[in-house]
Amino acid sequence: MATLALTMGACGKAGDKKSDSNDKTIGLLLPDTVTARYEQFDHPLIEAKIKALC
Repeated sequence: MATLALTMGACGKAGDKKSDSNDKTIGLLLPDTVTARYEQFDHPLIEAKIKALC
């Protein structure tokens, strides 16, 4: 958890301009993206959820 907190704390750039109220940023940390499980199950579910939310 500490690693995640440190990683997330380091995101972004100094001097970033304020985003439009309709802008969305989605972050997803995965340990592996080249397995059959990811391509078959995880990726389609993640894409569908993002489309539903946005």
